[in-house]
Amino acid sequence: MATYTKKILKDGQIRYSVQACIKDPITGKNKYPNITWTNPDKLTGARAEKAAHAFGEAWERELRNGKPKSCLSTAKFNEIAQEWLNVKKCKMSASYYIRATAIIKKLNMFFNSKIFSEITARDVQQLFTKLNNHNIERIAAKLKDTAHDKFEQVALSYGMRKADNDGIVSRATLYSIRHGEDIHYNIAKRICEAFNLNVNDYFEIKYINKHYRKETIMAYKRILSSIYNYAIRIELVTVNYASSAYLKDVIAGEVSKDTDILNEQEISDLLAVLDKEHITRSIPIYLMLMLGLRCCEVCGLEFKDIDFKSKTLTINRNRLYLPQQGIVTGETKTVSSKRTLPISNMLLNKLQECKAFYELLKSNDPLFKDSDAVYFNADGSPANPQNVNKLLNRFLAKAKCKQVTCHKLRHTFITRLISKGVSPNIVSKLAGHANCNITLAVYTHYYKDFDISKDVLNKIFEMPKHTPL
Repeated sequence: MATYTKKILKDGQIRYSVQACIKDPITGKNKYPNITWTNPDKLTGARAEKAAHAFGEAWERELRNGKPKSCLSTAKFNEIAQEWLNVKKCKMSASYYIRATAIIKKLNMFFNSKIFSEITARDVQQLFTKLNNHNIERIAAKLKDTAHDKFEQVALSYGMRKADNDGIVSRATLYSIRHGEDIHYNIAKRICEAFNLNVNDYFEIKYINKHYRKETIMAYKRILSSIYNYAIRIELVTVNYASSAYLKDVIAGEVSKDTDILNEQEISDLLAVLDKEHITRSIPIYLMLMLGLRCCEVCGLEFKDIDFKSKTLTINRNRLYLPQQGIVTGETKTVSSKRTLPISNMLLNKLQECKAFYELLKSNDPLFKDSDAVYFNADGSPANPQNVNKLLNRFLAKAKCKQVTCHKLRHTFITRLISKGVSPNIVSKLAGHANCNITLAVYTHYYKDFDISKDVLNKIFEMPKHTPL
């Protein structure tokens, strides 16, 4: 039987708080859900009490049948998704919040304001089938070889720094254009309008069709799964249809982890290429390859974080690019990400070279922006984090290595430590993981590949050598 508590509000209106006691079929423990009867007809006295009891009995009956009656039972997907976002916002990084907001917007379009509790496992599986088959159409532009010299002359006469300050195009994008890389057609069109050029005379138009990468689809899964977990906690649903148990065979694009990292020969070839590049372009790749730093940690590194005498550097901040906000400096990913790392002699020499060039530019340019950033532009301002992947792709192509992302350089560093027999605790601290369990969970297959237990046992239990009499 439910219990009823009468409440009289300041305006004299009567409400009843209704609480039931039911046994959880899974845990066997008692739960005490409650609900408020709001007195929609503004009844008083015995009529209000009778109406509240009728409401409570119906609610308790449905509750015991597994169909609780509450305002949540009719909540739509977009409402619950927004609730989850509001609850989690204070714990999210700015970049994750922006990605989550964009993903939720697309999820809302698919579920089309469906009632959350009525979404079926089939609905969720159809969503991911659609994401697997989704075709992305993109219009790209590439500078024509015949127009390269003319375009460079126009850009230099206008002034690269002026074009950047006027918001026409960043110097990094101009650099990409002049080196034959694809850019978005709208950017090419905007540049040509600012320089009074005909876009068709200077750029080749390319239509690109491609599918979502697996990493993108997995981002949808993680967000939707988190929303479902929130809905379970507020007792709106009981099953997470976005969990791996339901989507294991639905999400396409499985990639073997063994091909995601560079091998020893590729690392050697890449280092040979980096040694011939200017230090301001190669330094972020050195830091990722030789310390396993995240791209945002590399871009957030400042010279004051480096102790050249003790040969250490400390990660104190992240710097990343956010749409509509530009380059943003913020806290590290986790508390454990703030860490002090040893520097090898080779990396120390590269950092000293980078610092010397920074000081040279600073002394010769009165307009130099003293940001203290290790990865910086020619004017001293922090360089755009988006450019690091482009630099890496260019260097990998020169070294004739497989194309990997910046984050895969981090994986390369960690797996090299594992292959050398470094303990999970040390690897975890160097990588900035919250604990070694995370390291073990992510890199279990590598630990299996580099199992050295036999060598350790042979060393411990080595047969004693008998000296001749």
